Amino acid sequence: MKFNNIYFQHAGWYQVKRSRLLEKLKLPVLFFIFSLGWILWFSTSLAAQPFSQPQRIDIKVFSGNDCYPDNLVAADLNGDGLIDIAATGFCRRFAVLFADASQPLHAGRFLSPKEVRLPDSAIGMAVIPSKTKALPFLVFSNCANPDSIPRQPRLQVVSMETFKVVQDFPSGGKAPDDIAVADFNSDGLLDLLVGHWKGGTLSLLLGKEGGGFQVPANPSPQRISIGTEHWKIIPADFNNDGKLDVAFVVWTSSSDVKGRKGAVVVLLGDGKGGFDLSTMKSYPVDPETRSLAVADLDGDGKLDIAAANPGSGTKEDGSVLLLFGDGKGGFQPKTLTASDLGGGLLGPQGIVAADFDGDGRPDLALASRPLREEGHLYVLHNKGEGRFSLADGQALPLGPGSRVSQLGFRPIIAADLNGDGMPDLAVTNQELKTVSIFFNTTHTPMKSAMP
Repeated sequence: MKFNNIYFQHAGWYQVKRSRLLEKLKLPVLFFIFSLGWILWFSTSLAAQPFSQPQRIDIKVFSGNDCYPDNLVAADLNGDGLIDIAATGFCRRFAVLFADASQPLHAGRFLSPKEVRLPDSAIGMAVIPSKTKALPFLVFSNCANPDSIPRQPRLQVVSMETFKVVQDFPSGGKAPDDIAVADFNSDGLLDLLVGHWKGGTLSLLLGKEGGGFQVPANPSPQRISIGTEHWKIIPADFNNDGKLDVAFVVWTSSSDVKGRKGAVVVLLGDGKGGFDLSTMKSYPVDPETRSLAVADLDGDGKLDIAAANPGSGTKEDGSVLLLFGDGKGGFQPKTLTASDLGGGLLGPQGIVAADFDGDGRPDLALASRPLREEGHLYVLHNKGEGRFSLADGQALPLGPGSRVSQLGFRPIIAADLNGDGMPDLAVTNQELKTVSIFFNTTHTPMKSAMP
């Protein structure tokens, strides 16, 4: 009995001590839990806002009053290991922004624009990598009205070694615009796939062994007609058969402009340099849609497509069409509106896909062209399984009087422009004749605004 009394006395003492200890630890533990939760929330918020800090520069790319930046490409154009930017302006020259190699790593500085003369007005542009260690080439499309010039519109290839036109040949249609460079017939040579805004011709110019490209005959498997006007073109293997297919934006016009219809068209390639029209898929979009992006947007290992629908251009009624691929060449459409995104889009026109916040999922960035107000850069955060959010993303103004060009089907590009391993964004500003570069600040320390 005495033993039991001693035990219970000690047990009571222990309970009192334990209660007092827990009382002392209560506030620190609660503070720790609160702090940890806040840190996790803050980290997630930062990850979803890769352009939250004012890391932006604006560069005027064209002199004079005849050029307005329309479309962009990014690549190492002078062999120094840094990514450069080239711009077309629907005029007889193009501009190149070379990265400044004399600046510290990750500085993101560019030299003064270099403007290069062209024989014709250029709108579309693509990079042709060199098969040797030489510098790449740029190929341009002359989108001049074919009824106003005495010869068929041309494609011009410019050497980045000499800045001279080294090849000049017909495009295979009227008024060429976007150009895609890839090996469509698996012969080890790069080919050119060209859309046209008059006549609806999609032409494939196969690369020749000795150099140059073969203009397709009419008709031929390399020259087909779909709709009346073509815009952005993206080659990809949508049915996983090892052969390149193509997705592009098509307008079909009637005698009444208001009767125009838009669509994203997907054609499956035969691996021999042709496309199977019997497998063509068409998905309706706005009659002003010009741009699309391709990526695995829902994480199922199959390529999907996203297209920017501008809406009215006067209110936030723009949308994004998502086409979820089944890996066999088919797609399930879903349109994201303001209610889906948690915010409205005003006149979105250009669109690109990249993992901006480093979470392993491709996000979407859109550049807009409202009819009257200033344009915006929208970043839609990928929440997984094909869900996107503007509320968790960003809407950044391009600035007073700024908006992308009406002729822009590639007015926004994603590339690592300062060598830090994260994708940045470059956007055209038509009225100001500038290119705005937004540097990604994900995983980088806080910095002051760049000059």
